[in-house]
Amino acid sequence: MEMITEFQENPTIIGYGDQLNQVWINLINNALHAVQFEGKLIIRSFIKDEYLAVSFTDNGHGIPKNIQDKVFKPFFTTKTAEDGSGLGLDICKKIVEAHKGKIKFTSVEGETCFTVYLNRFLEKEESF
Repeated sequence: MEMITEFQENPTIIGYGDQLNQVWINLINNALHAVQFEGKLIIRSFIKDEYLAVSFTDNGHGIPKNIQDKVFKPFFTTKTAEDGSGLGLDICKKIVEAHKGKIKFTSVEGETCFTVYLNRFLEKEESF
């Protein structure tokens, strides 16, 4: 497994570190399974408008078009019962949205990219 990190300026954001760590762990774990532990994962951070964006791009098999609308649904999984419960992306989405952010993805054969957008201008009293 090859992992590449490309972090640009990272501003401080308001949020719960433990919850955001769960998002990062789930996205990395999904990428590892997608490349069967032998591919490439690129993790990038960058500023996009009012957001700090963090993207996870793998060179795995991709998510077929016919199931792309289901990936954030609870209990939907393409993994075996030993490898996943189908809750990872649902949990990620809920955590990101609770942080006033959004999560999006693109996927074609050979490249899937999940990007988390976290608002970098939230004030403490606006959050959660």
